[in-house]
Amino acid sequence: MVRDFLMARSPRPFFITNAADPTACYGWRDAPHARIRYIVADTCDAAHETVAKPWGVRYGMNQTQLDWLADQALGTLPDGWSAIFIYHIPTAPVVGFESGTVGYNFQLFHRLLEAYQRRGTVDLFGKTRDYASAGGRILLCLEGHHHCDRFSHLNGILHVCEACDAYYSDYRLHTPYSGELPAKTANTVYEHTFDALQVDPGNGLIYTTRVGGGQDRVFHTDVVRVAAGSSRRFSAPHLSGAFSWACYDGDRSVHDLTARTPEGYVTLYNDHALAIDPDGTLHAGTPGPATVLAMDAEYRKEVYCVQVV
Repeated sequence: MVRDFLMARSPRPFFITNAADPTACYGWRDAPHARIRYIVADTCDAAHETVAKPWGVRYGMNQTQLDWLADQALGTLPDGWSAIFIYHIPTAPVVGFESGTVGYNFQLFHRLLEAYQRRGTVDLFGKTRDYASAGGRILLCLEGHHHCDRFSHLNGILHVCEACDAYYSDYRLHTPYSGELPAKTANTVYEHTFDALQVDPGNGLIYTTRVGGGQDRVFHTDVVRVAAGSSRRFSAPHLSGAFSWACYDGDRSVHDLTARTPEGYVTLYNDHALAIDPDGTLHAGTPGPATVLAMDAEYRKEVYCVQVV
């Protein structure tokens, strides 16, 4: 009933879904003037075997959906266009749980995204897709579920987990690099928590403007490659005044679900991004994905996607 209600509010031709899947709650909508395709994926596309399970769904993605995303949503993305994926359960470390495999086929989903981004091939359920001639790019994966603000670069793709607008305190406990976030307070601006996103694909930038608790952020989506064992200096042209730097790996983290502070909740690692100096000089370690960020006194942030090679 809920699926039928949601999909009826997204009629063709504005929202394209899988006509061959009568239970589909996924699809895309194009913005031709901006050359952006907004792709909504369903990360809970099956009922749970245990009817008493909260929400009644399983975390994961079925073959029918993944084949359609591979062949249609990404396979028909025009040259020079950007794709923004939007889905609920985070599928990457740091923004989600460390394994990134809490749901069935999430690893296959990642292989698909990363194959498209690097113009490579991916095998899904015995069929190989070759994206060597693809002309688009994945700009962002926008995720939720954990009710907090976290972000990470993983193998060429920026993952951003958005805080929840409901009256919860999760975002205060699970959001690192944000200081003491304000409590939800009724009848004030802080009873809300959401972002307005401005997307600039031509310059590889995403601006998030926060209403309610949290801080504004600027994301550089173009991956910066740094040779293993070398150093590179970063700047923060979108911040003013004094600011500090931080860095962490994008492919590994550990979460303590009992922790009562952001620092205790998520443990980040520094194998690929060893350290960053006060002047923004990053020292690279082993090959792999990493994230670099600058923060001003109000914790407004400028973020870079880094690949140590």
